[in-house]
Parts: sequence; structure tokens; C-alpha cells
Amino acid sequence: MKKYFLLFLLFSALISQAQDYIIKFSGTGASGSVDQVIVENITQNKKIILAKNQYLHLTGNNNNVVQTKSSVSYKTTSANEITMLFKDGDRMRFTGSSGDYSTVISDSPKQSKNFTFRFISCKDGEQKGYPVVQIGNQLWMAKNLASRKLNNGTSIPIHFSPSDYYDPGYKPALYAYGNSSSNFTTYGGLYDWELVWSGKLCPVGWHVPSVDEWETLFNYLGGKNKAGTILKERGFRHWITQNELATDSVGFTALPGGKNTNKEIQYENLGLGAYFWTSDANPLNLANAWFIAIFDDNTPVQIDNYLKNTSSSVRCVYDYEYPVFQNIIDTVICDGTTFNNHDSEGLYRDKFTSAVGYDSVSIINLSFYHSANPEVFISGDTLKSLYVFNNYSWFNINSEIPESYNRNFIIENSGRYYLKVVDEFGCEKTSETIHIYQSAVQDISEDKFSFSVIPNPGNGKFNFKVNSILDESIILKLVNSTGSILFEEKLEPANSVFKSFDLTNVNKGIYYLVIVKGSDKYSEKIIIR
Repeated sequence: MKKYFLLFLLFSALISQAQDYIIKFSGTGASGSVDQVIVENITQNKKIILAKNQYLHLTGNNNNVVQTKSSVSYKTTSANEITMLFKDGDRMRFTGSSGDYSTVISDSPKQSKNFTFRFISCKDGEQKGYPVVQIGNQLWMAKNLASRKLNNGTSIPIHFSPSDYYDPGYKPALYAYGNSSSNFTTYGGLYDWELVWSGKLCPVGWHVPSVDEWETLFNYLGGKNKAGTILKERGFRHWITQNELATDSVGFTALPGGKNTNKEIQYENLGLGAYFWTSDANPLNLANAWFIAIFDDNTPVQIDNYLKNTSSSVRCVYDYEYPVFQNIIDTVICDGTTFNNHDSEGLYRDKFTSAVGYDSVSIINLSFYHSANPEVFISGDTLKSLYVFNNYSWFNINSEIPESYNRNFIIENSGRYYLKVVDEFGCEKTSETIHIYQSAVQDISEDKFSFSVIPNPGNGKFNFKVNSILDESIILKLVNSTGSILFEEKLEPANSVFKSFDLTNVNKGIYYLVIVKGSDKYSEKIIIR
């Protein structure tokens, strides 16, 4: 009995380790369909290809797998299901394609799931497409650049003679390691840094990453000490030695394309080192530029600088969402103004190009500061601002009144006045024009509009009368000392206008009756006792 019990436990353990995951695929971005998926179990070094509409069945059951000396085939339960051996912890790489688009996803599935390939255009100057891979918040090319043209279609000079470096007509050049077309196909081209500086080396919408962007990648992977083994291709197909710890777990697949060195065609380190240009020159030595080096051993990733006419590999990074320079700006501006031609609140992505061709993107969260409108009222022979501001300037018609920089302005002549203020945030506002009509001030001869408020002061009941013919509608507003509007009423044109108001329900104090007539504004102080 004990023997059978142990066998039962062993069988249960085997069952618990058996995987049975269904993996399906979809597309987004430039294409919503998936034409083909290359499935690689990197840990087991196995590969299969799924056709359109097929899905993957990851299983730990060997009965579903038929192996021969030269190949592996898989039993399926339907035409759309493809089975593959899998153990928990195996690292998988899925390369989905749709037309000219290709995207890489790396993962270690722990359950059934759907993977969505984000298809992005990545075509070089020869219209050759590259697979892309998202690592953290960055989108990278998953292969080295191998283009003989800039992204505007201009052919890149290909030089192989040492004398080219001394030729006065020398132009930045492209090299294939050892002048081998086979190496060019496998490892991509080796480019002079001056081609990086052109800003046209990568596919449109992509750019050569800066040092900061490379460091963002390394930090996401745990730092420079760990990044090299994670980024390198597994095995010894291209890396010659000391590559046992390489995982290629994020799908970057760094290859040891080597380089050629300054002033002579001296190719070195094929199979031993991957060298990638950055977009940054060395400001302390303008003959040099910064590059990234990943070696065959397990030493940390190196950031160093070489002469610009050294030739190295290039990987490009997507620059629309993840540009060379990106900053996020929370911007508050004065209402009524614009920022970068934006005149409404919201989130904007603005792209800028410098004089030397580098792009930067600012994510702008734009909002408005709605400052108080300056309200002007008349108190006796004085114009006053209801609110406190940092700066005041009084105007008569269109001319600034000299020495009128206080909150209050004493009226000496009849006229049309307005106030321009600046608040604590630097926002500038202008009041409505106020047409002075006060007993302490001589009437304006050309203005036939007159009115009276009786009684004033009073107990809250008063009468408003227009003493002249009203040829257009007017608006009456009653405003308290803080600027709050207690009531507002529109009066239509008539030969005579008489209106009674009852304010016995408001507190005693000083109020202001504001009359708006066309572009003119009149004010009368009302005292309720």
C-alpha cells in the first residue's frame, strides 16, 4: 500500500509540472493582423513557425512531440493549433510579422495569454524593413542597421582604401567587416560617426540613441554589470568564446560585428565585441564620439569614445514616443494668451528640431490661470480697482496717463478711462472702458446719455431713471465691494426708462451700480443705510 501511495505522489508531481498553456497572437499599430509568428524556445534552442490564424499550445507532455535525429514535429488537435514542448522558466521569443512589419516579444509564460504585436514602420533608405522590440519604455531595432542609403535615398559612400582618410574629398563612409557581403548581411554595416551626425542614417521616425538612452536601457535591465549578458545573442554561433551566461532574454540579440579603427582599414574583434555608436560627440575632444561596447566575456557594458572616423555598428531607437531628448512640462499660462500656438487647455506633444538637426519632444500639460478681471468703480472723484494687483496703469482713451501707477486714480477731467493691471503670476488684464458720469466731474459735452439714482443714500429702495433718450439697450449690474454681482438686468431702448429696485434684503453698506451701454461703462456708488 505504501508503495502505491509513493507512486501516486510521484505521478501527481509529474502532472503538476506539466504545462498546458494556449498562446494566441494579435496585432496593433500599423497593422491589426498577424501573417506569421516565428516561435523560439531560447532555453531549449527549438524553433517553429506559425502561419496566419494559428495559435500555440505550450505543453510539458512529451507524448505530443515526435522527434527525429534531424527535426522535431508536433502533434496537433486542430489545423490551427501547433504544439511545442515547454517547461516553466523557459525563455520564449515570438517574432510576429505582418507585411513589411516585424515585431519581437520575449517572455516566459506562466499561463495562457494573448500577445499583441505592436507593428511600427522601420524601413531604411533602401526600403528594407527591420524587426523591432520594445524594452521597457523604449522601442529598438532588433537587428543592426544594414543600409547602403540614407533615409532620404542618398547613397552612402563605401570606402575600403586607407588613403580615403587622407583624401581632401573624403566623405563619411560605410564598411562591411573584411569587405565581406556575408558579414554585411549577418552583422550589418560599420558606419563612420559623421553619418550619425547627418541625422539621416536611421529609418524615418527613428534615430541613433544618445548615451542617456543607452543608459536608460541598461538601467532597465539592472545596470551595466548585468545588461551585456541580457542583450547578447545566446550560444556560440556568432560569439566565439565565453558566452555561456548570455540569455538574450529581451530579444535585442546583440551580435559581435567588430569594428574598424582610425586611419587604416584594420578590422578587429569580429565574434568578440559588439560596438554601437551613440549620437553624442565628446565635448572635451570634438574629434571623438561616444560608443557602447559589449564584449564576449561577462565584463560590464562599456561606454567609451573613439575617433569619429572609426566605424561601428548602429542600432536605432524609435523617436516619436521616445525621442533623443524628451521632457515633460506642466505649463500654466494666462488666459487669453497662447503657448506654442496652443490656445486651449490640454495635453500636447510638440516636436522641435535644432539648428544642427537634432529633434526633441516636449510633453506639455497646458492649463490656464484665470486671473480676476479688473473691475473699476467710481468713488466721488476717484477711480478705484476692486481687486488688488501687483501693477496698475491708468489710461484715458488710448494714452497711458503719466504717473498713474496706483490702485486709485483721482479724476480731474471728464473722459473715458480704463485700467491695465498685472497680477502676481505676470498675467496682464485690461478693464472695460468706464465713461465718467459723476456730479464732481464736468459732463462730457458730446455724450447725451445721463441718468440719476434716487434716493442715494437710502434704506435699500431706490429708483433708476435715464434722463435722456435711450437709443440702445443697456445692462444694469449691482456689484458689492468684493466685486460679486448681486443682480444683472437688461433694459431695452425707450423714450424714457424708469426702474425701481428693492435692496432691503441685502446688508447695509456701499454698493456700485454699473451701467454698460455699448462700449461704454458708467458707475455710481450707492449707499444703503
